[in-house]
Amino acid sequence: GLVFLVLGSMLFAYYASRAPAFSDEKLRDPVPAQIYDRNDELVTTVYQGQKRELIDIEDVPDHVIDAVLAVEDNRFYEHGAIDFWRLGSAALSNVFDGFGSEGASTITQQVVKRTFLTDDKSLERKAQEAYLAYRLEQEYSKDEILEMYLNKIYYSDGIYGIRTASLYYFDKELDELNLAESSYLAGLPQLPNRYNLYVEDNRGT
Repeated sequence: GLVFLVLGSMLFAYYASRAPAFSDEKLRDPVPAQIYDRNDELVTTVYQGQKRELIDIEDVPDHVIDAVLAVEDNRFYEHGAIDFWRLGSAALSNVFDGFGSEGASTITQQVVKRTFLTDDKSLERKAQEAYLAYRLEQEYSKDEILEMYLNKIYYSDGIYGIRTASLYYFDKELDELNLAESSYLAGLPQLPNRYNLYVEDNRGT
């Protein structure tokens, strides 16, 4: 057991050494360029392929945050970069119910995956994800990480960020959403194209 522990630690260190460089600049999402006329009236917004309206964590209502955490990571403020309790539960589910039956990525891991990594499910990428998630939690507070997640998450149709999704799907700011609408936006990133309200096949389901 000790030999496997040492070898595993060495392999993790090797994979971590090959991880993409941790970059504060990459963590910042691009702000859409706004073009105004001579009278300071907004003419158009240039989204550069991604529709994204950024929001500060202080402006996200509690019921929206609660809905997101309930779906994605209900122990986010209690665990570190990795939720080992959830990881163990997911491992058991994958053994008894089939591989991929339950995921274990924390919100912190999802932020680094979307910023620095690919969707490759290799052991090397998972090790790099764990390493970068640890780095992220050393550099930023939980609120800052949650804010990054809420601004990065994908909601189908080129929509990024929960505020953008709220405006797109309901024509409402986040503080105007009711519980059902908040729950919908919290669950949508699980299967964004399948749960998209504007996809004809999804209506009424």
